[in-house]
Amino acid sequence: MATDAAILTAAERLAPRPAPRWAKALRNPRTIAALAVILLTLAMALCAPWLAPHGYKDQYRGEENLAPGAYLLGTDDLGRDILSRMMYGAQVSLAVGLCATLVSMLIGVAVGLLSGYFGGWADSVLMRFTDTIAAFPSLLLAMAITAVYDRPHQTMAERIAVLIFALGIVGWTGMARLVRSQVLTIKGEDYVNAARALGAEDRHIILRHVLPNCVSPIIVVATLAIGGNILGEAGLSFLGLGVQAPFPSWGGMLADARNYVDTFWWQAVFPGTAIVITVLAFNLFGDSLRDALDPKALK
Repeated sequence: MATDAAILTAAERLAPRPAPRWAKALRNPRTIAALAVILLTLAMALCAPWLAPHGYKDQYRGEENLAPGAYLLGTDDLGRDILSRMMYGAQVSLAVGLCATLVSMLIGVAVGLLSGYFGGWADSVLMRFTDTIAAFPSLLLAMAITAVYDRPHQTMAERIAVLIFALGIVGWTGMARLVRSQVLTIKGEDYVNAARALGAEDRHIILRHVLPNCVSPIIVVATLAIGGNILGEAGLSFLGLGVQAPFPSWGGMLADARNYVDTFWWQAVFPGTAIVITVLAFNLFGDSLRDALDPKALK
C-alpha cells in the first residue's frame, strides 16, 4: 500500500499541471490587444512632457485649422497641435478614471462588507441608502456635485479632485451590491464558522476570511468601472464642468470642436476615437478577467 501511495504521489508530481487562469487569459488575442492599448495610453500620459511634439497650450499664428499632415493630427482653431493636446488630455482621463474607481471601490466594498456580514438593521439601513443613491441618474448627480463645488479660479488639481469625488460618490452602489451578495454566501462557509467558533473577532473574520474571497469579482467590476469613469469625465468636461482651458481633456477637446465638425472633422474625430478605444479596451480587459477568474467558467 505504501508503495502504491508513493507511486501515486510521484505520478501526480510528474503530471502536467493546468495552466493558471491568468496565463489562459493572456493567451487570448482580445486580452492582449486590450492590454496593449491600456499600456500604450498609460505610457502616452506619463511621458507626455517628453514625447509631445509641442506644448499643450502653444499657439501657432497662421496655422489654425490645419488638416493632418505637417502636424500629424492637425491643429485646432487656435493653432494648437491636436496630438500634443491629446497626449496631455490622457493624463486627465486616466487620473480621473483610476482614482474615481478607487474611491467608489473603497466605499462600495466597505458598505457591502458591513451590510452582508452583520445583516439585520445594518443591512436594511445600508441597502436603503444604497438604493436611494442608485435612484438618481449618475451623470445628473455628478453634474450637481461638480456644480456645487465649482469655484472661480480653481486650480487644475482642485478641478480634478472635484471630478474624482463626484464620479466616485455616484459609482459605488453596484460594487456594494456585488460585495454584499458575495458576503452573504461566504459568511456561511465552514471556515468562517470555524473561525467564529474559535473566538475570532468580527474584524478579523471580515479582513482575513471574507474580504480575500471577494477580491476576484471586485477586480473585475473595478476594471469595468474605469472605462465608465473615463466616459463620465469626458461627459462632464464636454459640458464645461471638468478641467478648464488651457489644459486639455478629451471631453473638453470635443466641446471645442463641436462647431467645426462639418468643416474641420479631425478636431472632433481624433479625441472622440481616443475615448472610444480607451473605454473599449478597459471593457474588453474586464470581460477577459471575468472569464479568467470565474470558477464556473469552462476552460
